[in-house]
Amino acid sequence: MLVRQRREHGFAPAVRIGVHMAARIGSVATANEIVASRETAVAGRFGFSNLRALELKGLSTPVDVVTVDWA
Repeated sequence: MLVRQRREHGFAPAVRIGVHMAARIGSVATANEIVASRETAVAGRFGFSNLRALELKGLSTPVDVVTVDWA
């Protein structure tokens, strides 16, 4: 849609694109804490702890979230 707008009118509005679930997961982090979905943490190179299922605003099902052990 933005490509068509630019092609037909010579410009496209500036947009910000983010991942809704990632924003909701990030919002539950406390100071000096990194949280991620369990699926993301399993694929990463850091360990994780504190697995919990959270009901996040705007999402219909709970999301498994972990604390990333980064320190």
